[in-house]
Amino acid sequence: MYGIADKQLIKNSSYINGNWLKSDTSFIVTNPANNSEIIKVSNAGVVETQLAVKAARNALAMWSDKSANERAKLLRTWFNLMMSKDCLLQTSWLSYSCSDIDYEHNISNLLLCW
Repeated sequence: MYGIADKQLIKNSSYINGNWLKSDTSFIVTNPANNSEIIKVSNAGVVETQLAVKAARNALAMWSDKSANERAKLLRTWFNLMMSKDCLLQTSWLSYSCSDIDYEHNISNLLLCW
């Protein structure tokens, strides 16, 4: 599917508070270059939004309790994951070659690292 070998990377639900939640309704995401369907995803509504806001408040409290060193380690782990998976996702979904996206890819991820 979408040229991605690792099927765990394909999600069509809302990730809220550590869980993938499906909504009652969904919508189609299309490729703007050719209007082909990429995927059908959950259309989060009021209930899902309220759950997400509550989860974000709780996450901020937990994040605030972490030391600068703990935060740095978590952000570095996130950065490393993005560097390893980003090219695969962009080449599959956006029809770019890895060489086409390397510059933007590295700048975006280095900003996270900063």
